[in-house]
Amino acid sequence: MNFSDYFGWDNGASRYELFVKSNDNREFQYLQDADPGSTIFIDGNSEEFIRCYRIKAYEDDGENSVSWSNEICFYFSPNVYVPNAFTPNKDELNEYFNPVTVAIKDYNIMIFNRWGEMVFESANKEVDWDGTYKGVESTPGIYMYHIEYSDFKDKRYRMSGTVHLMR
Repeated sequence: MNFSDYFGWDNGASRYELFVKSNDNREFQYLQDADPGSTIFIDGNSEEFIRCYRIKAYEDDGENSVSWSNEICFYFSPNVYVPNAFTPNKDELNEYFNPVTVAIKDYNIMIFNRWGEMVFESANKEVDWDGTYKGVESTPGIYMYHIEYSDFKDKRYRMSGTVHLMR
C-alpha cells in the first residue's frame, strides 16, 4: 500500500501516521509513522480476514490541523498451504506436519494411514502431527489427510491429499 501527499495546507503536512483496524477492533490503533510515496507492506495475520487502514496527516505550521484519509480495507481470502512431506527424525528440521492457514475461522484435520485408520485429528490449527499414533512412531510412508475449514463468513471448504512421512 502507498499514498500521496496531503493537498490543501499552505505548508503541507509535517508528518503522517498509519492506523489499523482489524476484525474485532472497533477503533483504529496506531501502527507506525508513514511517508508518502513509500511502500507500506501489509502483514496479514492468520486469524484475520479483513484489515482496514487510515492515514492521519498533521499540518505543518498553520493552524495545526489534523486530517484523516478515507478508510481502505483489505480482505484476505481463506487459504491453506499443505506441505507434501515431513521428517520426524529428531534432526529439528521438518519434525511436524503442519499446514499453514490464513484467514481461517474453524478448522479440523484428520490423517489416515493406508488402511483407512485415523491416526491423528485436531480442531486446533496450532497442534501439529508429530508422526506418531498412540505414542508410537508411525511407519514411513504415504498418509492421507482431510481438512475441513470455514472462512469468517461461515463458508465451508474441504480439501484432501497425501503427505509423505519420511524418517
